[in-house]
Amino acid sequence: MKPSARTSQRPNRLGLLVIMTIMAMAALVITAVSSKPARAAGLLIADGGFGGKLEILTHEVNVTINNGVAVTEVTQVFHNTENRQVEALYTFPVPKNASVSNFSMWINGKEMVGEVLEKQRAREIYDSYKKQRKDPGLLEQVNYKRFEMRIFPIPAGADQRVQIAYYQELDVDHDEVTYVYPLATVTQGRMDSVTTGRFAFQLEAKSAIPITVLESPSHGRDMATVDHSDTYKMASLEQKSGSLADDVVIHYGLNRPQSGIDMLTSRTPGEDGFFYMTVTAGKELEKQNLGMDYVFLLDVSGSMAADNKLPVSRRSMDAFIHALDQKDRFEVMTFNVQPRTIFNELREASDENKTTAAAFLSSQAPGAALFWHRR
Repeated sequence: MKPSARTSQRPNRLGLLVIMTIMAMAALVITAVSSKPARAAGLLIADGGFGGKLEILTHEVNVTINNGVAVTEVTQVFHNTENRQVEALYTFPVPKNASVSNFSMWINGKEMVGEVLEKQRAREIYDSYKKQRKDPGLLEQVNYKRFEMRIFPIPAGADQRVQIAYYQELDVDHDEVTYVYPLATVTQGRMDSVTTGRFAFQLEAKSAIPITVLESPSHGRDMATVDHSDTYKMASLEQKSGSLADDVVIHYGLNRPQSGIDMLTSRTPGEDGFFYMTVTAGKELEKQNLGMDYVFLLDVSGSMAADNKLPVSRRSMDAFIHALDQKDRFEVMTFNVQPRTIFNELREASDENKTTAAAFLSSQAPGAALFWHRR
């Protein structure tokens, strides 16, 4: 794949190179950067051996959540406060399991869109364009949660606009959905965590399943929310000279009256497609509470003698067993040289069986091959 730059105005292909490399996980060697940590997201610092300062003028975030899949688009404008051109290092944290889908930078008002290349090849092209005094940008994945981007040059006193978009599948736990925009993330040192201008955050939540109250545990009443309908809600936050040291957290619930199947499909022309499907139990099944089956496994090997491990495990397991409903069934198994059970079958969580389990757990010692005799 040859390097290229794309804009809606079709500029000269050699006028700018923007390279996006997200295929490798090797760390990027950084020079002349302090190791002292700072807390902020999407930060740009002057690099290249001379240091310097770049201010965050604006930080805008637009999020669209569609049936549990979130697309986050971040646009930031930085200002070079130095009276010389600098090479800048942009560091950007993304949530676990998120994937960067787009990277753009603006030169002379034109948007230049990144292209995916193999990591080593992208670095070689970036360095070669720097020597030719052309305007490259390089985005590399440092680890599973952080990207670093190099931009050269940023002229003296000039502004630089960058944009990154990423998507992620949100965790849905018992019809509770939480979205986190990770601002409070330790990245590199010598970074400013306050915008001198505008910080804006806007989120749209769309769902085929009715959405309950949408709120922000992190920003409370500062986060304005709008209920357009049961399946479409919005949240927005706007500040001037805002701090970028706290995560933005949005939470909402889903009110699923009936059990159902949700499916998302995607297919690029000429390629194999894929789908994502979830099957979720609805409210109508709450009336059919038939209990749950549990098997508790306790390690009683010699290693459990250290750091009070076995007593803590016994107490935790005993508390869980005593909290079981009468409709539940359970079994307790220990293992060292070989596994041993209390009942050799699942038994109902009656008071008598819970008492038997408590006596069995209290008799266990680390490293001992104890035999249990039920009366």
